[in-house]
Amino acid sequence: MPRISRLIANLARSLGSRQQALRELRWIKESVGSHSDSSQSLLADILLKRTRGWPLQYILGTQPFGSIEILTRPPTLIPRPETEYWVLRLAQTLRSHKFEDHPLRVLDLCTGTACIPLLLCDSLPPSTITALGVDISLSAVELAEENITHCGFNKTSGNTVHVWCSDIFAKDFARSLKQHAKIWEPFDVLTSNPPYIPRQEYDKLSHTVRAFEDPLALLGEVPQSVADELCYRTEHDKLGLPFYARIASLLQSQNLVRPGGHIALEVGQGQAQLVEKMLLPFATQTQVWTDPWGIERVVYARM
Repeated sequence: MPRISRLIANLARSLGSRQQALRELRWIKESVGSHSDSSQSLLADILLKRTRGWPLQYILGTQPFGSIEILTRPPTLIPRPETEYWVLRLAQTLRSHKFEDHPLRVLDLCTGTACIPLLLCDSLPPSTITALGVDISLSAVELAEENITHCGFNKTSGNTVHVWCSDIFAKDFARSLKQHAKIWEPFDVLTSNPPYIPRQEYDKLSHTVRAFEDPLALLGEVPQSVADELCYRTEHDKLGLPFYARIASLLQSQNLVRPGGHIALEVGQGQAQLVEKMLLPFATQTQVWTDPWGIERVVYARM
């Protein structure tokens, strides 16, 4: 086993920053715990994995996300800080809602770890929100269920989150969703951080991302057979927009969100205006939210 000092030097080279390597070393030590021989061996194992490209969040098995801790494992997408930022902003917006009649009903499409509905639940008062997360990946749904329990929102009362494995591109998705809901009424809030990276940009991503995180959670494209059947234009695929086109179609034709309801869609760099344009025919108002790095990151709308 290489010495710790050599592993740190290797990590600094791979990260391009000794300061970042030392910062990660501190996080790893906090996770490993004591300074016993076994913990030192574990530390070396973790550093070796990290120098070989493993995402730190997958090694440690958790990722802080606002006020909660999200369990992480490959290949489910690791929650990002830019997502955390806008979810907290949305929670602040939703606090002005009058909760007397019923809890807010939230639909989160492409839910992954369920980090978005879970942080909303943790950020709003008890018994004011019930959320449903949807994802095509069974492994993501299984991890989301673990996160729901881990964060304490698996109860029958208070704020709650449930997840459902389904494909939003399925022709009968809206009908199946309404059947799954049993007692159907439109949602108050629709959120989504869908796959939005165009193929040409995906091919330029770091090896760490491409080797470990599910391409289905990143690539903004659908199988050609689905694209032909649903009449998505070729440029949507090239620009990473098929999921937004599908969500806009569902919103416009399937009464998924009540009048006055909220929509928040995370977008990639350069996509905000195009996605906003998709919502304009039926939204009563739209806004584009920037992230802390000045990038247009979310299209927010009211029905």
